Amino acid sequence: MKSIDYKNLAGKYLLLDSNVLINYSKFQTLYEDFFSELRNNKVTLLIDSHVKFEILRFSKDRKERDSLEEWFIKFGINFEEMEVANPKELSDYALNVANIYEKKYNASGNISLTDCFLAGIMAFYNRNSGQMYLATENHRDFPCSVLFNRLYVKTIDLHKNDSSSIHNIGIYEFDKKRFDDSKKELGLK
Repeated sequence: MKSIDYKNLAGKYLLLDSNVLINYSKFQTLYEDFFSELRNNKVTLLIDSHVKFEILRFSKDRKERDSLEEWFIKFGINFEEMEVANPKELSDYALNVANIYEKKYNASGNISLTDCFLAGIMAFYNRNSGQMYLATENHRDFPCSVLFNRLYVKTIDLHKNDSSSIHNIGIYEFDKKRFDDSKKELGLK
């Protein structure tokens, strides 16, 4: 797998999964090179409201939640950037993704609502052009055999002396042809 070609992502959109953001908040110095390269190459970082909910739901109180939101904004990640033009259409895309996962991957019950919506967002925004990518450490929920192509992997070594402690951030693109072919095969709209 290729290491990340940040210049290829320049000027594009990168949808962030909650696991990347949570780990960034835990291991800031180790993840900072990754996020710094994205910012230096003018990659627009996006967060969906489902991811925001996933991250903030474990806050103990309003103060902790506000503090976490401020932390992400400080590092150039704005929760409000992700505007959904047509929520019903996006929901339809997410439902199609769930149906495809169930039939092709036998996994819709194991894929979270948030991950179905992330895949739906990818389908929705990449209808006409491939300008949006996904960064996730949850590779099982974005299978390359079904709807995604993994373009790059960035390995974060958490403990330089312990090779078993690594995190792998995958950068994925949505495969529109496989999505359209799967919808047709399954009789989905």
